[in-house]
Amino acid sequence: MYAFGSLPIVSITIQYFGRKIHERFERIQAMFSEISARAQENFSGARVIRAYVQEEAEIPQFEEANLEYIGRSLKLVRLMGMLLADT
Repeated sequence: MYAFGSLPIVSITIQYFGRKIHERFERIQAMFSEISARAQENFSGARVIRAYVQEEAEIPQFEEANLEYIGRSLKLVRLMGMLLADT
């Protein structure tokens, strides 16, 4: 009886965390896509970047995007850990 009584609470909790995980995962994937596109642009336009001496300007922008990606990924891992901690 006690096991069946807690099922609605468990179900709601799993739905909540599942939705949050999905939303964060989608945002992280979009950010990874942006980082990949930026890297591809830099590789394909390396001559132009060197010609206009923009290497030093590109490095901090790329690093900032990567650090934000890492931060968001860590938040997702923490959220997933909260859901899977008791299993």
